[in-house]
Amino acid sequence: VILLLLAVAVGAPIAAFKLNRERLRSQQVASFLKDMFTSFGPSALGQDTTVMRGILHTTAERVGRDLAGQPEVETELRDILGQTYRELALYKQMEEMARENLRFSQSHWGGEHLAVAAALQQLGEAMTLQGNHATAATYLRQALALERKLVGNEHPAVANTLETLALALKRQKQPHLVNEAEKMAREALAIQRKLFGNEHAYVANSLYNLGLVLRTAGKLAEAESAHKEALGLQRKLFGNESTAVAESLNSLAAVLHHEGKLAESEAVNREALAIYIKLFGKEHQFVANALGTLATTLVDQHKNAEAERMLKDVLTPAFASRPQSATFFRVRAGLFASQGRWIEASADASKVVQFEPAKQWGYQALTLLLVASGDLERYRHVCATNLDRFKSTKDADIAAQVARTCLILPSSGADLEAVDALAETAISMEEDNRFHHVFQFTKGLADYRQGRLSSAVEWMQKILIQTEPDALRDAKACAVLAMAQHQLHQLDEARNFLREARIAQSKWPNVENLDLRSNWRDWIMAQALVEEAGVLIEGPASRTNPFGTKSPQ
Repeated sequence: VILLLLAVAVGAPIAAFKLNRERLRSQQVASFLKDMFTSFGPSALGQDTTVMRGILHTTAERVGRDLAGQPEVETELRDILGQTYRELALYKQMEEMARENLRFSQSHWGGEHLAVAAALQQLGEAMTLQGNHATAATYLRQALALERKLVGNEHPAVANTLETLALALKRQKQPHLVNEAEKMAREALAIQRKLFGNEHAYVANSLYNLGLVLRTAGKLAEAESAHKEALGLQRKLFGNESTAVAESLNSLAAVLHHEGKLAESEAVNREALAIYIKLFGKEHQFVANALGTLATTLVDQHKNAEAERMLKDVLTPAFASRPQSATFFRVRAGLFASQGRWIEASADASKVVQFEPAKQWGYQALTLLLVASGDLERYRHVCATNLDRFKSTKDADIAAQVARTCLILPSSGADLEAVDALAETAISMEEDNRFHHVFQFTKGLADYRQGRLSSAVEWMQKILIQTEPDALRDAKACAVLAMAQHQLHQLDEARNFLREARIAQSKWPNVENLDLRSNWRDWIMAQALVEEAGVLIEGPASRTNPFGTKSPQ
C-alpha cells in the first residue's frame, strides 16, 4: 500500500492501480482505494503526516483526469479524500473537495442522487468544523431531505446526516435548536441500534454525539452516561489506544468538569492526552484540544503552575513559530489572563492573531488584554483592524464580540456607525438564544456611545430583569446605566446605579487576588466600565488602577 501511494505521489497514473474495467466493477475499485487510504492514515505514519498530506494533495489534483469515465469511482474517491482531510484537520481542503464533489455529482446525476446527498453532507460537516454552523445546517437539511426521499427514514446515511446536523444545530446555542438537535441525535441512535444491534461502531459514535448534544442542553448526568456507554463500547471494539477512545475520554472529561468532578475529570483527560500524543505527537490539533480541557481543570483546582509547565513543554521555539501552534497559544493566553498576567497573555493572543487572522477569538482577546495592560495606542490599532476585517459579518456572536471590544473604552477611535451596524446584527438574533442578554448589552452600549441615552437605559434595564444572578453581567449593565443616567442629569439614579455596579463588582476577586478562570474577558470589561462610570460621576479623584500590572513570571 505504501509503495502504491508513493508511486501516486511521484506521478504514476492512478489508472495503473485499477484492475481492468471488465474484470471489476467501479465499486470494487473504489473499495480498494478506500482500503488503501484508510489503512495509510495518520497513525500509520507515526507522528509526521507531511508525506500523507503531499500524497493527498497530489491525488486530489489528478482524480478528475485519471478517473475520467468512471464517475462512481471518482465520486467515492473524492469522498474518501474529504474524510482523510478531516482526519488531518485540514478543514478548508475538506470543504473544497466536498464542493467539487457536489458540482461533479450534480452535473453527472442531476439533483436527486445519493452521491449528491453525500457531498452535501460532507460540505455541511466541513462548514461546521470551520465554525460556520448556520451555513452548515442549510446544507445538511438539504442532504437529509434528499436522503429521506431516496432511501426512507431508516438508513445509515440518514442517521449519519442526522448526527452531523444535530452537532451543527447545538453549536448555535439557541434553545429551540438545541432541543431539535437532541431529537435528531436520539433518532440517529435508534436507527443505528435497529440496523446494527447494540455493539457496533456506528452505535458507539451515535452515543458519543448524543453526549455532546446533551452537554450543551445542560443535561449533564445524561451526557455523562452516554459518554461512558460510548467509551465502554469503543474500548471493546477498538482497544484502549484509538482516536475514538481518546475523543470519548476528552468529552467525558469536559462533562465531569462541568459537574464539578474535577479530580475525576483530570484523570480521564490525562488518559485522553496520552493517547493523542502517542498517535499524533505533541503538535496536533487534537492534543491542543485535550490540553485546553486539562489546563482548565488544573486551574480550577489551583494547579496553575502545572498547567503552565505542560504548555511550555509543547511550545518549543521551533513549534511556536508555526501556525499549528495557535491553539496552544490560545489556551496559554487564557491561563495567563485568568491570573492577571496581562502582558504575557497579550503576547500569546498576538500570536493567535498572527496565525489565525481570519478568526475572531484572537482579536477579541487581544483588545481586552491591551486595555488591561494599559497599551491604549495598540488597543486602538487592533480595534480598527478587527472592525475592518469583520464589519460585514452576519454571524451574531462575532458581530457582538467585535462591537463590544470596540466599545469598551470611549476613546477606541472606532467608526461608531460601523460598530452600531454590528450591534444591530447581533440583536436581530432570536430572543431564545441563551446569550441574548449579551446582544442586548452590546446594543445598549453602542447606543450609549452614540448619545442615544434613553435607548441605552432601556436596553440595560432589560438585562437587569434576568432571573439568574450574574455579578459580572449586572456590574456592566449598572455601570452603563449609571453613566447614561448621569448624562440625562438624573444624578441620584446615576449614583445609585454606580453603587449597585460596585456591589456586583465586589463579588469577584480584586486585582490583588485574581483567580478568574474563564471569566477574565467579562471581568476586564466590567472593571473598565465601572472605572469609567466612577470617574464620570465622582470626578478624576476617584480614579484607581483597576487592573494592576503583574510582571512576567
